[in-house]
Amino acid sequence: MNVLPRWLIVALVTLAAIGLVTFGLATCGGEQDSAASQTEVSLKGEDPHHDGHDHDHDGHDHDHDGHDHDHGGHDHDDHGHDHDHNEHDHAADDAKPAPTATDAADGDAPVITFKTNFHDFGRHYTTEKLRTTFEFENTGGSDLVIHRLTPSCTSCTVAEYTKEPVPPGGDGTITVELTADDTGKRRKWIDVHTNCPDSPFRLTVEAVFRQFFWIEPSKNIALGKIKQGDSFPPKSVNVTWLAERDIEILDIESSSDALVFTTEPIDENLKKGIRIDARITDPNELLAQTGQNFVHATLTIKTSLAELGPQVVRFSGQIQEEVMTFPKMITKPAGHTEPIPIRLAGPPRSTLNLERVECNPDVFDVETKILKSGGPLYEITLTPRQALEPMEGEIVLYTDFEKRPIFRLPLEIRE
Repeated sequence: MNVLPRWLIVALVTLAAIGLVTFGLATCGGEQDSAASQTEVSLKGEDPHHDGHDHDHDGHDHDHDGHDHDHGGHDHDDHGHDHDHNEHDHAADDAKPAPTATDAADGDAPVITFKTNFHDFGRHYTTEKLRTTFEFENTGGSDLVIHRLTPSCTSCTVAEYTKEPVPPGGDGTITVELTADDTGKRRKWIDVHTNCPDSPFRLTVEAVFRQFFWIEPSKNIALGKIKQGDSFPPKSVNVTWLAERDIEILDIESSSDALVFTTEPIDENLKKGIRIDARITDPNELLAQTGQNFVHATLTIKTSLAELGPQVVRFSGQIQEEVMTFPKMITKPAGHTEPIPIRLAGPPRSTLNLERVECNPDVFDVETKILKSGGPLYEITLTPRQALEPMEGEIVLYTDFEKRPIFRLPLEIRE
């Protein structure tokens, strides 16, 4: 057997050692690259299982982050728990009985339940009186009591109601009447005050009212102002109604002989009626009747339609007096014995003679004297002959004033 030279053996051993070192270095580098790659994958959540101390340490950090996340989720669950708790509280509130108007020992509160709280009457004439009934039930657990009703319009809305206590399961009614306070759509309501917790309750009624009877231009006719002795201009008033309504004028009454009138029929396609031409023949007569320089007179029109009622047309005007009396009316208490002064004043730079004074009843002594002034001024003193008793009468002054020769002063002795 041939023996290899020593140098060759040494060379082979050296080469083998170098190869082993190289192989080991290559192997360690591959494992590190693989660990780094796997660690990256693990952070992405794709492969959580890896070997190696460094990898485990990274995984531990990841688990720690996950623990924080879980803790956050725990906080979220706590919030969810609070939310459920709040919902539970609301549900508990909903389940609580409504507050009662009586002691809790008396049972549940009364509850007023209407079949409807609104009624539309539709279209009607202004003279019609409308009526409807609202029905209700006590759906609560104790007696229901209606204390009062409060209408929005006391002049056009009237209501009646069940006044006795209504037991649970019982029913009652509220009746509402509506009359027109104007034309067009009218909506009114009634507030129902009860012993229910949610009181008051509102009932509403509605109607459209249309007119069928007119007095034009107005029921109040202004005559204007005139000087004493002049006349007011005549005024015309049209009283008409829808032709479909069968209405007749039965009578027209004047409040004074000084207010006279004539009538003329109106017959149109849609309307019928009369025209009234009115005038005041003697304003001074009206002035003498009232003792006031404001003139008032009326015409009362009666028709065949009972629900329409008498229609009153008022005429008013003012007379600018040239001769005046102070006062224009005498009122005294019973038992009065003091003298009563009256003044009669004429226009400046004119002649006015007081001819006589009459008392009705004749219970006064009369004394007159003329005073110096810019115009005629008389002072008249009435002295009771005895203590005055309750009565009514007048004091009449007669003068030579052509435009108004007679002045009447109403007399009233009161209790």
